[in-house]
Amino acid sequence: MQALRQDSRRISDEELVFLLQPGRMPNWRSRLVAAYLIGIDRRTRFRETVGHLLLSSEVCFSGQAYCFALAAFGDHHDAEMLTAYLDRYLPRLDLRYDQHWALGALQYIDLRLGTSHADRYLAPDGMWERWAGAVSHPPAVDNCRDLIVNLCAL
Repeated sequence: MQALRQDSRRISDEELVFLLQPGRMPNWRSRLVAAYLIGIDRRTRFRETVGHLLLSSEVCFSGQAYCFALAAFGDHHDAEMLTAYLDRYLPRLDLRYDQHWALGALQYIDLRLGTSHADRYLAPDGMWERWAGAVSHPPAVDNCRDLIVNLCAL
């Protein structure tokens, strides 16, 4: 973990932009790595880019790292980006993207800030229940929240 923390400090902003590839042919592997490094080093100057990439959901897998980065930044603006994502993608019962990661990240921010942004999604017969109920094995949002808690402790 120490090596990962050091790498997150050593990588330049230019290298992170190259890995994120905004506006170019996306690669989920490089975006995943970049977003985790951004979150670990709390590089809030990438907040808007990460939020945009999450909302656009261009590639698979990288959304979990975007959600972690926003949780690691952890302010009200990050909560707004996560709620925008959930408002767009939870009603889409046919899409299985990173909704569980976004909700876990939002729960983490709520814990830190003493807010309750996630409550409206978790209400009985709420958006989360409907979305998770549309599949036989729904993802465990609590597992994502716990992973984000541990990652943010780095």
